[in-house]
Amino acid sequence: MTTTSRPATARPVVVSTTRSPWFAFISVLLLIVGLGAGLFIGRATKADTAPPADLAKTSVTTMLTGLTSAVNAGDAARIATFYATDATLTTVAPAPFGWTVTGNTKIADTLQGMQRNAAFNISEVGTAIQRGSMVAQATTWSGASGVVVYELGTDGKIVNQWVIGKD
Repeated sequence: MTTTSRPATARPVVVSTTRSPWFAFISVLLLIVGLGAGLFIGRATKADTAPPADLAKTSVTTMLTGLTSAVNAGDAARIATFYATDATLTTVAPAPFGWTVTGNTKIADTLQGMQRNAAFNISEVGTAIQRGSMVAQATTWSGASGVVVYELGTDGKIVNQWVIGKD
């Protein structure tokens, strides 16, 4: 095997620190072309879509958010304002766990009592879906979950409410 060696030099080899002006020009040009192409392709392949038609109206979601806040605060006076005077609240469950309460003040008192005595708390609500006067919303409360269905009157107040628990 042959070893090739270079003679030692007294002066170190200096690498030029200047770059060609073409390097900077081409780098900027490629950056601009790449960003432009990326924006064009990104916009061309992703069409804007309208929200689904069955999402609840803003007024309904605002009302449901207010109801959740009032229930979690245990504020019977505020809870009663969300229900029609002859409204019904029904829990759909096998006997003896299902029950029905009629009247906005009785509903408010029941929900307030549950919140105060059993630490009832609505912890999570899903997206409200609305078809006409009917609204459905997945809900998690006090370690259980299910779907709550509301029937709204023409004035926007709850006429009937069914709580369908899965746990």
